[in-house]
Amino acid sequence: MRAASEVMERQPETDRVPGSRVGVVLLHWGEPDTPENLDAFLKNVYADPAMVRLPGGPMFRPYFSRAAWSIQRKAIRKQLGANGGFSPATGFAVEQARGLERLLQSRTCSLECRTYVSMRFWHPGVSDTVAALGRDNIRHVVLVPGFLQPFKAGLQNVAAEWNVQADSDRPPAWSTTRLDSFASNPRVLRAISERVRQALQRFPRYSREGVTVLFAATGVPGRDDRGYYRRVQEMADIIIGLQGQAAPAQVAFHGYFGPINGPGPELKRQIEVLGRKGVRNLLVVPLCSIMDTLHSTQYLDMACRTVALRAGICQYEVAQSLNSHRLFLEMLADLVLARLDVPTRAVEALT
Repeated sequence: MRAASEVMERQPETDRVPGSRVGVVLLHWGEPDTPENLDAFLKNVYADPAMVRLPGGPMFRPYFSRAAWSIQRKAIRKQLGANGGFSPATGFAVEQARGLERLLQSRTCSLECRTYVSMRFWHPGVSDTVAALGRDNIRHVVLVPGFLQPFKAGLQNVAAEWNVQADSDRPPAWSTTRLDSFASNPRVLRAISERVRQALQRFPRYSREGVTVLFAATGVPGRDDRGYYRRVQEMADIIIGLQGQAAPAQVAFHGYFGPINGPGPELKRQIEVLGRKGVRNLLVVPLCSIMDTLHSTQYLDMACRTVALRAGICQYEVAQSLNSHRLFLEMLADLVLARLDVPTRAVEALT
């Protein structure tokens, strides 16, 4: 098998292959789509040492995994039930992919671009996407991270799994490249800032200037990603600056699959602290995934809302994630085409 770095760094020569097909793959963790699939999903998550650290080493990991996911099952099943029995992640991912595909097709002169969704822990999985690429006769693949900030359990883990499965049987029929982190891209920052302004419209006009904005990001082990917490804080500071506020942004962290074990305040505790300090209007802004997931639509919007109301906060709102924001999709399309180095035509974005 070829090294992952070799697969990632090899550049497609699309300008030498007129009419060649490009596949743009959006990489995500994935979520269970129904309560019946929950156990299989959690088995995949807890089998991955990069996602969940458990004691005992590889020999005892299966035993600890079963015990851990039996506890987590109850919480996620409750989230699914509160969300109507389904997860929104796949729907948002497909919507994103289709908007990006329309935009790419409208801008390219010599290529046919198709978009795909690949989930690390659920369907459509890597093997499903690889099969679709083969059926569609794709010759060049661009991997797009589903995470704003790079961290080991996120982009690195998902991309590494892609390389392993895509190259498991024989060398793939396509060359592969990958977008780097785009968290500091000005259009991403402006898009999130617009999401903040949109969410502030839910508060009465007279109270908007006094709304406290709290950015919420997924916590990761500090020893694994030493720069992650600093980068999240820097990103939040820029966004709050775009809102006209000079003070450093407030950031809190939450676990995606279990409690966090890194530095930084835990989200629910920070909400309680703000309530005790007299905050009465609170806006939480997701700052990790590029789309809304079960975690943002249920945990942030429902479970944390209960904590906020108990803490004395009168109005609690959650901003929408990037999803299919026009600026975000335009930025992705430009990055993909720049990576491929193909001629484009300037047209109005179709999102």
